Amino acid sequence: GDIAFSGKTEEYAKAKEFIDKIALFCNVNVERIFIIPGNHDVDRSKIEKKFINWYYKFTKEEELNDVLTTSQAMEVIKGGTNAYFEFLKHYMSGKNSIGDLGQFVATVPFGQNGLSLKIIGLNSSLFCGYDGDDQKKLALGLSQVNDCSENIDSNKDIVISCVHHPFECFHSCEAPTLSLLERISDIILSGHV
Repeated sequence: GDIAFSGKTEEYAKAKEFIDKIALFCNVNVERIFIIPGNHDVDRSKIEKKFINWYYKFTKEEELNDVLTTSQAMEVIKGGTNAYFEFLKHYMSGKNSIGDLGQFVATVPFGQNGLSLKIIGLNSSLFCGYDGDDQKKLALGLSQVNDCSENIDSNKDIVISCVHHPFECFHSCEAPTLSLLERISDIILSGHV
């Protein structure tokens, strides 16, 4: 996450050039590059002030799910990350199915005996849009993690989950979602340092 500084298209052009140079130098194919959004991948100039209070009105999981399943709400929420999702196509298209909220599960062949390494990417930037948004106000939404869990075989998969924000940034109503993520993951990587 945090590929850009303020979610602007021109920042992603520079990021692509930088990432491509590193990949070339390290002889790494783009199929081995996995990207998730962070709070700096949100263009805050696209988030109107009138929506900020509305973003954080949820107090329980059901209210959060209502927001995440309303097309008008999702248009506003995802509107700040349009440049990020355009950038993402350079690296993620064709190898993974990207879910409605930006989540994905990538399979990397691993070892023998049918084991696979599954890399889960989750979008924790859905409710980023103002200073202080990481103060226990963020949310993934249970549907994002459920969607990924359907692609996991706990008997055959080693699961690394990637989420930009650490758990302490999430709203308390996200406890069931974070619990599910812990259950399906062998390793959880986060950033936002």
